Amino acid sequence: MNVTVSYNIMMTFAVVGYALLMSPFWSSAPEPTIIDGWLPENWLIQLFIIIAASVLAIVASMYIVRSLWNRLFPRLCGWREVNLAEAYALSLLGSMFLI
Repeated sequence: MNVTVSYNIMMTFAVVGYALLMSPFWSSAPEPTIIDGWLPENWLIQLFIIIAASVLAIVASMYIVRSLWNRLFPRLCGWREVNLAEAYALSLLGSMFLI
């Protein structure tokens, strides 16, 4: 599998979609989060949306990391391809540096 311009464009859209899945958790200091704006009084539905968005974001990150790894590193470095479990571990490793 080669890294092409169309692949990079597709992965850019995938990362933007991942960011949208994570958007219910983002907030600016003076403004409420998106989830608070949607349902200000119903904490049970807010909790359900947060859990659903978290699960979808984790799954999306696993597929994004696996796809990027399997297209880049085997060709550049001679490393082997990773499966979804290893992609999840790489996502966790990367998120440790962002937290």
